[in-house]
Amino acid sequence: MENLIQEITDKVTVFKKKKENNRWKANLSKVITIVVSSSIPVILGLELQLLSLKAKELTIILGALISINEGIALYFKFEKNWIRYLDTENSLKALLLEIDILNRKETTDLEKYIHQKYQNILNKQNEDWNKIRGDT
Repeated sequence: MENLIQEITDKVTVFKKKKENNRWKANLSKVITIVVSSSIPVILGLELQLLSLKAKELTIILGALISINEGIALYFKFEKNWIRYLDTENSLKALLLEIDILNRKETTDLEKYIHQKYQNILNKQNEDWNKIRGDT
C-alpha cells in the first residue's frame, strides 16, 4: 500500500509541474499578444522607425508575430493542458485524502479499490490528452 501511495504522490508532483509549465506558457502567450498588438497603433500613430524599418513595415512584422504566437498557442494547447493537468492533480490529491480517511476505517481490499481509482484517474487524463491532441 505504501508503494501505491508513493506512486500517487509522485504523480501529483509530475502533474503539478506540467500544470505550472503550461500555465506559464499560456499566460506568456497572452501577454505577448497583448503587448505586441497594443504597440501597433502606437507605432503607426507616432510613425516610429526601428532598425531602419518604417512604421508600416514594423507593424506588418508585428502583425505576423501575433499570428505566429497565437498559432503556437493553439497548436500546443497550453491553456487546455493547464486545465487538464490541474484537474488530474486535484483528482489525485482527492484520492490521497480518501486513502487517508479509508485507512482509518480499516476497509477490506483497500489497496485494490485505491489502485482501481488511481488507474481511472490516469485513464481519464490519457483520454482527455488524446481528445485535446485530436487522436480520437
